[in-house]
Amino acid sequence: MTLIATMYRQPRQKSVSLSVLARFRCATAVFAMVILGACSNTPSGFDAVPANDPVLRQNECPELAGTFDLAFSPRIRDIDPYEPPNTHGLPVVLTFKQGPTQTEAWWVVPRQSLLSFARALRADSPDRYARWRELILNKHLSQRVRPDVDAYLADVAVVGPPGPVNAGFQPRRCRDNWMLASTSIEFAVATADRTYNLRHETWLAHDKFGALLVKHLAFRGGSVPFPDALRRVRIAEFTRFEPMPFETPTALVATDLPAKN
Repeated sequence: MTLIATMYRQPRQKSVSLSVLARFRCATAVFAMVILGACSNTPSGFDAVPANDPVLRQNECPELAGTFDLAFSPRIRDIDPYEPPNTHGLPVVLTFKQGPTQTEAWWVVPRQSLLSFARALRADSPDRYARWRELILNKHLSQRVRPDVDAYLADVAVVGPPGPVNAGFQPRRCRDNWMLASTSIEFAVATADRTYNLRHETWLAHDKFGALLVKHLAFRGGSVPFPDALRRVRIAEFTRFEPMPFETPTALVATDLPAKN
């Protein structure tokens, strides 16, 4: 995984506070249904498109790329094992891009928001700005030393918003132009007549307009995967997120920022 400048992973922190309207402005459609058949029927408007990349197309994987307002989506914990970073009130979006070996996801504070924050902080609190600037330009982090990374991210959170933060997204497998993003088991779900387990899966895809399609399935069964023909879908939820202006997960450099006083 490629490390971009100041950050690799984000420990659990308090999320940025945005209005209710802003939280859901990119979720354009949500369908929830209970299905008792052997497979889920994809509703109209959720047609996944093949990737342009020949390798991804051959493996039936989507070519996930784009920026989306997902910080407060109910599905975000299924996509990102870490919470969005503490951004001191600035907006934060999730950018998908193709990395050297797999799809990556990055939490990104929009660049113009970071630059505006830097100018205001330099004028209001020069000492705090000097510390934030030093941290945001740090390029000597090791991916292999997690405690050091966590401590560093905690230091940044004290003085200001972060640069790009790797979301920890780990693609699992692909099928029919959908990518499996996460799986989990809900044990001992009780009904009137019996107790059983639910296996949850979250799949991602793109449509022809560049929107991000999210499919959440819950299967009744045991703790191991069942053959597709035997799996019994209990719940299928589909969510569509419109793309936003692309935010490249590129860290700031010294020439981007005002000098220290």
